[in-house]
Amino acid sequence: MSGTNTVHLDLAGHRIKGNGTGTGINYPPGVAAGNLEVTNGTITGFAAALIGPSEDLPILSNLALTRMNITGNDNWMPDFVRHNVLVEDSSIIDSGDGGAGTDWGQITVRNSKFIRSRIYSISESYNYIYDSIFIGTGAGITSGNDSLVIATGNVFRDCDTGIYLADPMVYVPSRIKDNKFIRCRTGADFPWLSGPISVQRNLFSKNTVAGLTFSIRPGLDGDISGNTFVNNDGDGLTGTVGDPGTPSAAVVRVTGNLAVRNAGYGINVSAVTDGGLNRARGNGAAQQCVGVVCTRP
Repeated sequence: MSGTNTVHLDLAGHRIKGNGTGTGINYPPGVAAGNLEVTNGTITGFAAALIGPSEDLPILSNLALTRMNITGNDNWMPDFVRHNVLVEDSSIIDSGDGGAGTDWGQITVRNSKFIRSRIYSISESYNYIYDSIFIGTGAGITSGNDSLVIATGNVFRDCDTGIYLADPMVYVPSRIKDNKFIRCRTGADFPWLSGPISVQRNLFSKNTVAGLTFSIRPGLDGDISGNTFVNNDGDGLTGTVGDPGTPSAAVVRVTGNLAVRNAGYGINVSAVTDGGLNRARGNGAAQQCVGVVCTRP
């Protein structure tokens, strides 16, 4: 990790336990901006597991967590890391929020579990989430305005909203690829996108409101392809480009998706580009698909 000072803390399997207040592990006060690496232990019972609240500018440049069990805290990490956060081979359980800070902060998560806890990254952040599991109420990924989300190979189960992407950055496409969204309220929700996005080869199954919902501003580059929507309440895929009823120069392509046995429409979209090869059967709405042509698989 880059930075002048690096503090490495190996807990050697030990537990740090609090009384519901304070911070479990913080960067040493008065030390110039640097890095903190914490490995192999448990942090439980604090208001903030790591890097507690401060009215001052953040002094920590980078934070790395590996083989950590963070459980029973109000928040696992308030947003005070200046540059990069790494979470790897760790479990975050019943510990609220944590994520990337503003001004182009970055979080990378690999092979970790978030149980009734979520990644919440405020505006202008980069979020890279790979091969991780999000389970239960409060679990998932939420990103703020002008942010990037790359999510690949993750499982979202029994959650509220798996991925909530408010308004991604306009420079680089966000990519949601090869994930599973199962029995959440809504698998993924993109309420008003102003940046490009690619949603490919995901499974949306048994979500109680819809599989995937979106609203995208006119003229954006978008790709929703190769996804499977099965047994969702409401529509499998539902969304629009631009304001409803207003023509748009849409370049959002809906291609090669499969929608089966959803309670509403299989695919219900407007003002998109029909890329073809969409298939649907057994959905609650007799028309099966709106806005694209679907054939029977």
